[in-house]
Amino acid sequence: LLYLPEMKENTDCTMVVSDGESSKEFSNIAIGEVWFCGGQSNMELELQNMADGAKHLANDNPNVRFYYTQKNGFMDETFFRNEAMMVWKEFDSEAAKCWSAVGYLFGKQLSEALGVTVGLIGCNWGGTSASAWMSEQYLAADPGANTYLEDYRKAVEGKTEEQQIKEYDDYLAFEAEWNKKQAECYAKNPNITWDEVQEICGVCQWPGPMGCKNPFRPSGLYKTMVNRVTPYSMRGWIYYQGESDDHKPAYYNKLLTLLIKQWRDDWKDEEMPFLFVQLPGHQYSAD
Repeated sequence: LLYLPEMKENTDCTMVVSDGESSKEFSNIAIGEVWFCGGQSNMELELQNMADGAKHLANDNPNVRFYYTQKNGFMDETFFRNEAMMVWKEFDSEAAKCWSAVGYLFGKQLSEALGVTVGLIGCNWGGTSASAWMSEQYLAADPGANTYLEDYRKAVEGKTEEQQIKEYDDYLAFEAEWNKKQAECYAKNPNITWDEVQEICGVCQWPGPMGCKNPFRPSGLYKTMVNRVTPYSMRGWIYYQGESDDHKPAYYNKLLTLLIKQWRDDWKDEEMPFLFVQLPGHQYSAD
């Protein structure tokens, strides 16, 4: 790791790194502040899919940059090859389409208020439990949180890693075909019910069989996403998640508290701000 002294906010800086014999130059560097955008689909929702998102993409000129941590729950050759291609992006109407809408609006307002470049690290995945974003060590330390690990161990008991990988690959093939059929159903009838969709397409198997390749496994995305950007210098986290833990509501207070402690310990800052959305009451019409 390389630590630099505190510097005044700036844009379009250049840094030259040299070992005395050879050197490498990095250009278009900004100095401002960085925020981590974590959680599930509420944070993942892309700017292009937000109400008025098209207007922002066409008319905004913010001093905001975005790094999207790759969504890959399994570390193989493809993982490391793709990661090597991940870079910070500046705002333009094409690059910003897939940025987190919540993260972008937060960063834009902050940049305008502070007069500095704001960098956003997108590290989110729709449908995920908070347990996916924490280490096994922290989950195991609490009896309630440990139930996530216990459920996982029961699901993979007696299965080899090869079996788990095959099961998940087979599920992905099924899901790809199922999603095509689902899209056709909604195209024909936008008001079709979920039960009717499953009658036509078959039962939805999401999120697939638990195993070492399933990104929704406990601690899975902590290993393949959070750890890949730790301990990048940041100002704090913004977090928007909770629906996928509604089956264990009594544990969520402790689970979220543990997640905050884990991340603060990882970044070695016990007072780093953790801003989160308290989800409102919601009920599906079918319920």
